[in-house]
Amino acid sequence: MGSSGSGGGSSSGGSSGGSSSGGFEAGDDGAAPPPPLATCTLPAAPVDTAKPTTVVGTGTPASCTEAALDAAVAAGGIVTFDCGPSPTTLTVTSEVPITVNTTIDGGKLITLSGGKTTRIMRIKSAWNVATPLLTVQNLTFTDGYTTDVPNTTSTAEGGAAIFEDGGSLTVIDCTFTGNQCATSGEDVSGGAINGQGIGALLVEGSTFTGNVGSNGGAIGTQDENVTVVNSTFVGNRATGTGGNPGNGGDGGAMSYDGAMVSWTLCGDTFSDNAGVASGGAIFRVAYNDEAVSIHRCTFDGNSVDPTAGNAGGLYLEYATITMTSTTISHNSANFGGGLWIGHNAIAKLTNDTIASNTANMGGGVWFA
Repeated sequence: MGSSGSGGGSSSGGSSGGSSSGGFEAGDDGAAPPPPLATCTLPAAPVDTAKPTTVVGTGTPASCTEAALDAAVAAGGIVTFDCGPSPTTLTVTSEVPITVNTTIDGGKLITLSGGKTTRIMRIKSAWNVATPLLTVQNLTFTDGYTTDVPNTTSTAEGGAAIFEDGGSLTVIDCTFTGNQCATSGEDVSGGAINGQGIGALLVEGSTFTGNVGSNGGAIGTQDENVTVVNSTFVGNRATGTGGNPGNGGDGGAMSYDGAMVSWTLCGDTFSDNAGVASGGAIFRVAYNDEAVSIHRCTFDGNSVDPTAGNAGGLYLEYATITMTSTTISHNSANFGGGLWIGHNAIAKLTNDTIASNTANMGGGVWFA
């Protein structure tokens, strides 16, 4: 990751209207834009699972075993469950490897648990390979766990629910709760999901609550294109300290590091997430003005350390930022209560509300 050091530069409170220096560009004059849609268009439809390759279970919870899940996933294709009519939790004792294109559909009845002892799933590929594609839909992932070795230098200790170690990942209508990756370390990230490599991460219609990691309490990624649509992040935490260089604490909900890749958020809500160093909700380090697109999102009540932290809501540096119809409110930090725009970033903010954020300096926006 890039630097998330202490504050410097100029500040701005209140709303985002008007022009300013430091790469900030106001919205165009003219008629007011129409009200934003409540949600954004979904980039992917759920996979049709009417004809599954393998069904886990034979109608009872007892028949839905870890061994049956392992065998089904090893075969690839479409995997569904028949564990009876009631919600069922299937606890794994070791991570489930994904090596071929696979879709897993829980039918909104299945919870996969790591039992607070193991990661739940791992896509086993390579950084420069965008396959296999894992699609998970209508599932809950809970209590995934990697390690709590202090100040780990291994990025492979991220992603306690799903580690996208190469390949690509699509998440549709899933819930991630109570997953924990390594809680301190400079680059380790993603309490629930970590994605690495040239593939793509797509998340839509999903909820992340109470996940924990050194960086990116819910999601952490390196060097892949990321799209998150109509999803909710509540109460996730980045627990490292010192930032980068240091031992993390960046991006209470999401952290993203990478060059020549894009990041798109649309229709998402981030509330009550917390970091320590930078970005109570979001931490994005770009390198060559890579695109960050944020549309119709809400960032409310996120925070970082009030004595030393930067950007209670969003920390964005070296990026080309386009933000529309987004609310940034009630976030808190030492520098930049709502939004940090830093290090040669270029920003165009249109029809946004930046209000009721608090900081020792730069209650609304901090330009570094």
